[in-house]
Amino acid sequence: MQSEFLISTDNPNFIEKVESRLRQGESIVILLRYSSQGGNRDYFLVRSVDEFHRVLRKAHRRDAISVFFSQSFPVQGMISGELKDKIVGFLNKTIRDDDEEAILLIRLDTNQFMLGNDDMKVFFELSQVEEWCSKNIGVPVLVGILAFWENNSESMLTAYVRDSDGRIRRGAY
Repeated sequence: MQSEFLISTDNPNFIEKVESRLRQGESIVILLRYSSQGGNRDYFLVRSVDEFHRVLRKAHRRDAISVFFSQSFPVQGMISGELKDKIVGFLNKTIRDDDEEAILLIRLDTNQFMLGNDDMKVFFELSQVEEWCSKNIGVPVLVGILAFWENNSESMLTAYVRDSDGRIRRGAY
């Protein structure tokens, strides 16, 4: 559950934290949830400050931008037998201990800025992980949950676009 303290997408601390991580060469994943659009959302793999600002420009009043830093992805690396075993272990733990239904895998070898179905895979079952990994040896990936509902932390930040009166409000997502 989000705390009641909301930050805006124009907050200098928010912008600096994201830009600093990008300048250090970190790839980040951004979830842009559009307010009052029936659950419409886009995912972005952001590798530069310019791409980050492209996402900010796409957002409108009350939209939510959740930024996931590398710590949000407990499993990372190139697909191999060993990494497949880590993904399977993460899926098992996530379903059992965290009461989640699935995990998300993001390919880092994409040249896409906006992530599509070929760049992101949702795994519900071990057999899905086994099959995908066997066909994608050597592909660099990030694997996690993208828990945008969690409180802001060192691994994830959510900020909101100010409303027309300048106030920060959540929208209907």
